[in-house]
Amino acid sequence: PYIANNIGLYSFGLLSLGLIFIQIFFIFTEWGFSIFAIDSIANNTNDKDISNIISSVYFMKAIFAIISLLLFFINFSIDYLSISTPVYIGVSLAIFFGSFNSIWFYQAINNVRFYLWVTFFARIIFLLLIFLLVNNSVDYFKVIYIQALFFAILTIFSFLDIHLNHYKFCLPSPKYLPYLFNKTKGFFFASLIQNQ
Repeated sequence: PYIANNIGLYSFGLLSLGLIFIQIFFIFTEWGFSIFAIDSIANNTNDKDISNIISSVYFMKAIFAIISLLLFFINFSIDYLSISTPVYIGVSLAIFFGSFNSIWFYQAINNVRFYLWVTFFARIIFLLLIFLLVNNSVDYFKVIYIQALFFAILTIFSFLDIHLNHYKFCLPSPKYLPYLFNKTKGFFFASLIQNQ
């Protein structure tokens, strides 16, 4: 209610449109990789294999994020929905950083405490920035930038923590990537049906 009251209904509608794009592309970039990775990592004790799984999941998420950004750019260039440039940039940043959500890693290693603390502090920053920066109808696009910042904080701290847990990011095996894609497509279609 705070944001809607401050920016008005029209701007809230534009904000909602941007957030809808973010959610649509999150479903796409997720593709089911996280569900598969949780099981694969939880049932594996070899750090090298776990590092390969982590790297493969992030590599595939990066490819899907790039595809998402290209699709969003095509939509933006057609100007079908009249999305402003600041909203386009904010949504693109949110899609990119949000694609690397790492909750699945912490669920797999059965240690979500770190991720919860980072999420908690990032949400505090999110709320403070909303109260400080979103004051009238022209500020609606700032909400999307703040959301992108929230995702960036989670991504950066998660990557650092994964590295500090002695897992290494490596170039994934070219043979493993098609296997990963095929194993996870069922999860993707199930999530599509579930999220309609």
